[in-house]
Amino acid sequence: MGQQAFVQVQSEYRWYDMSPAGIIKHAVHQIQAAPSFIEWETQGEVREASMLPLAEELHMLLLTVNGVYYVRRNAKRGQEVRIDFHADTFAPYLFIHNETMYFGYVIYNQGSASFMLRSYRKGVWRDQRYTFPCEVIGGDGVLFRQAVYTIGRGQQLHGLFHLYQPSTETDVLIGMQMNLCDQQTDWQALFEARAQHELGTLAIHSDAAGYTHAAWSIRHQHALHYYYKNMSIVGGTPSVYIGYDGELPRPCFIHAQDALLLAYVNAGGRIVYAVTTDKGKQWSPYREVAYGSPAAIQFVQTTCTTGEYVFPYEAIGISAPYFRPLSWQDVIHPFFTLKGKLPPEQLLNGIIQEMEQISNYVIQQTTTLQAEISRLYVQKEQTAWTLKKLEEQLFHLDETEMELNQQLHRHHWPVPMEPISNRHIR
Repeated sequence: MGQQAFVQVQSEYRWYDMSPAGIIKHAVHQIQAAPSFIEWETQGEVREASMLPLAEELHMLLLTVNGVYYVRRNAKRGQEVRIDFHADTFAPYLFIHNETMYFGYVIYNQGSASFMLRSYRKGVWRDQRYTFPCEVIGGDGVLFRQAVYTIGRGQQLHGLFHLYQPSTETDVLIGMQMNLCDQQTDWQALFEARAQHELGTLAIHSDAAGYTHAAWSIRHQHALHYYYKNMSIVGGTPSVYIGYDGELPRPCFIHAQDALLLAYVNAGGRIVYAVTTDKGKQWSPYREVAYGSPAAIQFVQTTCTTGEYVFPYEAIGISAPYFRPLSWQDVIHPFFTLKGKLPPEQLLNGIIQEMEQISNYVIQQTTTLQAEISRLYVQKEQTAWTLKKLEEQLFHLDETEMELNQQLHRHHWPVPMEPISNRHIR
């Protein structure tokens, strides 16, 4: 299965499709013109690739049987450079910081694994190697199944790696946090799953506040568990089970204004999502959105620019070739935002779901208002009772005052009392 990358440049929608054989197809779609296609070939069979599509160029880090290649192409010409001769390489990732191009990948050799970070700027190459903890590798034969990366605030590179240890039949998730400024690296063991567990696709995301979030799913027999962890909290809460479903989905994160939306998407176009507003400590109840056709929802590799960084990331979107990434409004209210982009049967499904959500919202608000009315009624009764008691006390004080006045009038003094005069004493 090949990889796809997408970038929009003004009114052009540019797609790059790479096959495992190393054939790259470049398609440019325009709404008012016929599409154009270009095809070229790279260095043989490609096992893994990281693609960074920009306005005029495509940057790629390719892992092949002949080593690691950096490929830079535009519509007319290209450049290929082999930057490593190791064949046992995994998990490629490249990004740009200022004018420096960074290349990251994992090297596994003779029972040890290292994350290699190479950089290139103005003709100068620099290398840095970071060794995985020995207790995670667990001896010979470890397999790297998958990895995801993101760039966080404060010059942080975050990685999430899925390793499999055949000797113990254990799937392991380990997180990496690397400070690009001082080259310091922290490793964090996140999860272990023994035999008879199937680990799904990983997701990692850094929000605007600088927190890094990870999500994955585990199938055990017929049950599926969704997991989430805030990786930025050192020694923080363990991985949290937050839901279940019958199919193995793909997780992704979407910003929801001041909140974060975690969605799990299965192959049938069904999305189950929850929202957190406190960095993952608590989650809303899970809700479901079904888009019907599997082709309605797709993941592609595209480009993110934040601060001084340009890096690839996986985006969920709709309507190829005129791709548009999904926002949180599309997931929560698909009918209002996607009514011109989905078939009628999917729109009808969206209307039903949104009417159910609106109905549930109205019922919830009505229940809340009724509870508030009941509380105010009880408060009113208590206030009325307190006011009655105060009136009774006031009436009693009035009676006491009248009795005292009557006693004063009945008593006759023989000599009128004179006020005490003030005297100045020297």
